[in-house]
Amino acid sequence: MKRYLNLQDFATPVLGIGLLLGVVIPVLLWLVERLFQLVVLSLLMKISLTGGGIVLGVLFLLIILEQIQDRILTRQVLQNRTRIPLKNGSYECPYCGNLALKSIDATCPICQRDLKPETDKPQPY
Repeated sequence: MKRYLNLQDFATPVLGIGLLLGVVIPVLLWLVERLFQLVVLSLLMKISLTGGGIVLGVLFLLIILEQIQDRILTRQVLQNRTRIPLKNGSYECPYCGNLALKSIDATCPICQRDLKPETDKPQPY
């Protein structure tokens, strides 16, 4: 089974961590440094900015990869459209959703689109 990149539940926490490391913590350290004249905090601020930049950069790269993957998968689905078998023995049109197709139908009676013959029989829904 292939693994697909899906950032739907993953991206929000990573974005939060990246913004925390890249924006919130450096701003707070800068304010504390200005108030108390502590030079040591500038090193921590730079480390936090670097960590946040790395996290946000990796997230941006993953989003780009997911978009490329989604485009490839969408093209595959659109090229391999075929009638969808249902449990009651009828078929569903992949274009308009007509549920009254028969196995002998070459075109959909509603949308008039040509239907590809089945090559592999997928499991009914």
